[in-house]
Amino acid sequence: MREQLATALAPLTDRGVRRRYREGALIFAEGDRGSEVLLVTDGVVHLVVGSDRDIAALGPGDLLGEFAALDGRPRSASAHARTAVELVAFSASDVLDVIERSPDLDLAASRTTVASGRRHTEMRSVAVGGLPVGQLARRLAARLDGDHRMVDIDAGALATSLEVSREQLARALDELHHRGVVALERGRVVVLDADDLRRVADEE
Repeated sequence: MREQLATALAPLTDRGVRRRYREGALIFAEGDRGSEVLLVTDGVVHLVVGSDRDIAALGPGDLLGEFAALDGRPRSASAHARTAVELVAFSASDVLDVIERSPDLDLAASRTTVASGRRHTEMRSVAVGGLPVGQLARRLAARLDGDHRMVDIDAGALATSLEVSREQLARALDELHHRGVVALERGRVVVLDADDLRRVADEE
């Protein structure tokens, strides 16, 4: 899917915004909110999970950021400019329009591919010290008090106690939210289904 989408976007660079990054610059961080899809036109970009684990090197003609554009969730990895880099940024709406108009792309199939790719990336993040969702679920379940479903959290303190970064904590919270187990409200976690939360805690 990524290759077909890159091919479809390549002739449309005039619809995007050109950006340049110096060597070593952070393009986006794991856990960031953002829906732009970026087409590399020059240089090399490294995708990283955790603190320092490279998972891919992307060059001219390659895409990055399509996961967040298609599923609306936070960035699953960080992107760094390995060399001086030039990119073209496309809005999510432009990308969706291209997918809908292309005979070689299917939106439902693209989202299925993204879901699979995101799970694979998250598994690699866990392998290098990311926060397993089950571990967070167990911590939240332990804080439930009877019928009380609101759990106040201090993200910094919770990340420290779990020995993960804020970005890793944010991704694990987002995964629980995506599964429909919790809702997030200004520093508080609302447990929507305590039984589901405990099931997730027991899964991993």
